[in-house]
Amino acid sequence: MRYAARRFRLAIVLGGVYVLCSAIARIVFSDTFVTDWGLPALALALVVLFLIFGQNPAEPVRSGRS
Repeated sequence: MRYAARRFRLAIVLGGVYVLCSAIARIVFSDTFVTDWGLPALALALVVLFLIFGQNPAEPVRSGRS
């Protein structure tokens, strides 16, 4: 729960990127393979980015001494 706001913000940004690219692709490349295959490929790439950037930051290594 600690990083939920960070992940939510990342999801909103990536969702906005998808909507913007989708609108541009549908206007510029109407009825081509780009709208058929490019948009699902873009969605998959954005999911991979979310999985990479949405991870918790690495915790610092603690020594055995207190």
